[in-house]
Amino acid sequence: MSFMKKLTLLMLAFLVIKVSAQNSTNWFVFKPNTITQNNAIDMSSWLDKPAGKHGFLQMKGKDYAFEDGTPVKFWGVNIASNMPFSHFLYTTSGPYSFK
Repeated sequence: MSFMKKLTLLMLAFLVIKVSAQNSTNWFVFKPNTITQNNAIDMSSWLDKPAGKHGFLQMKGKDYAFEDGTPVKFWGVNIASNMPFSHFLYTTSGPYSFK
């Protein structure tokens, strides 16, 4: 078995142990009951209504655009773990990356 396969299996085993070891007894139920319209974080006015009026999303070169030619950009964050910033060894350019 190659080194990369062994490393992958080892990392997968650690991930399973880490996920199964999380303690959820102190978690609370998230049931938002407030409407966020007309407050500091409301961005509903940024949306172009009705949804789909410009057609399907497509790639135009390196950019996104709708079928009718309207350009569009997306922004956001995705931090979905307890370690959002990985060590450089395990990033796409590190020696242990999956290239």
